[in-house]
Amino acid sequence: MGGASSRVLAAIAAGMLLAAASGCGDDELVGLDRVGRADAPKVLKLQINADYSPQAATPSAAEGFRKLFAEWARRHPDWRLDLNSVLAIVPAIVLFVARQRFIVGAFTAGALKG
Repeated sequence: MGGASSRVLAAIAAGMLLAAASGCGDDELVGLDRVGRADAPKVLKLQINADYSPQAATPSAAEGFRKLFAEWARRHPDWRLDLNSVLAIVPAIVLFVARQRFIVGAFTAGALKG
């Protein structure tokens, strides 16, 4: 058993070394809150809707945005985007509350009386 576990550990270590030596992959360029190299000299702070980012709820959309952001990062190596993602539910809640206030205001003003 010791031989099998040491071969597994050796395979894992070799994989990690290969990944580290392969250069900057998409996973290194696109994170949850960053696009670009972590040590990039120019930084732009950006607030984005999570549905239009690698955090999108739909896996195919998330993958598409991850690829798009990774390509941008490769084309702009001196730049890093620091992302502040907001959930789409926040604007929906704001619209719901505004609608409710409108209905209540219209009703109390007599506009909806029969």
